[in-house]
Amino acid sequence: MIKNQLVIYRSFATQQYVYDVRQTNHQIRIPIPSSVKMEHITSNYPFTISDHHILIESQIDYDTKYSALRLEKNIEIIIKYSNIKWKTIYNFFKNTNTLICYASISNETKFDIHTNDVKVVFRSIDNDYEITQEKNVNIDIPTFHTKNIIQFDLKDILNKPFILSDHSTIEMWRHIVQCKEIYQHDLKDIYQTYCDSFLIIHTPEILLPGNLEIYERSDTNDILCLGSTNIKLYKKDQDIKVHFPKNRSIKLKNDTTKKSHSFFLNKVFYTFHTKIKKFIDGNATIHFYLEKSGIKNPSKPPTSEDHDHYIWEYVSQDYESNFELNYNIE
Repeated sequence: MIKNQLVIYRSFATQQYVYDVRQTNHQIRIPIPSSVKMEHITSNYPFTISDHHILIESQIDYDTKYSALRLEKNIEIIIKYSNIKWKTIYNFFKNTNTLICYASISNETKFDIHTNDVKVVFRSIDNDYEITQEKNVNIDIPTFHTKNIIQFDLKDILNKPFILSDHSTIEMWRHIVQCKEIYQHDLKDIYQTYCDSFLIIHTPEILLPGNLEIYERSDTNDILCLGSTNIKLYKKDQDIKVHFPKNRSIKLKNDTTKKSHSFFLNKVFYTFHTKIKKFIDGNATIHFYLEKSGIKNPSKPPTSEDHDHYIWEYVSQDYESNFELNYNIE
């Protein structure tokens, strides 16, 4: 046999067999699951299906000129499995900043496939499109010359013959990544006690759409799942931003005072003060933000800004700390 390759896509799989006809002088028998029908098989030689096997009878006659021509043509068989597929799963361990990528392969054929050559392929055409996005396959046809197709060769990862079971998970890579956690608070919301937090993970390489599970190890060495989220496609050196609403690791007690002066009819003076309690080890980075509209003369210069907001970054180091900001609105 020249080739026995399994290629797994998001919603189906194909297996290719190539036999050297000059070395094949007997019947070829390839086992197949009962779900595979005649229309799922492509062969350049006549074949039959019997007892869940593809059968190709050798018709080599070395004494005829026709058979001599046949000797130059290898036997190629392609089988399509509509119920073998794969998806991407990512595990992130918050304690060690370790991100692990797995190829999770599901096989509903209840049939084991034996091969040393396995590829998993992502085609952009198989990805879920947003409702508002028109799916135009004319401009999104995968080719090897565009970014519309990505393939991972697993034969170097698999150190022994691959046997496809009902469900297999294969680790494709792992990296120690750059990561930070940021708590955010809107200065106008004085009644907000707990901040929303965001875990920001820097991508070490391309991340395909899939499921991201986030874990943390407790003081008693227990692994706790903090949550999971579905992610889109990320290129290398982008940031994944995972939202944790109302994170109770930080507690705020806010107070805002407002003053107006008769000789400054067009100005309102504000003082924002918050008492911060921290329930985690290490530092906590908090982003206090405020809409830009009309903000003048803040007592602390903004650390950064986006299109609509000023942002003040504050690092809470102690169990209790305070943040104060004065500004006026015109």
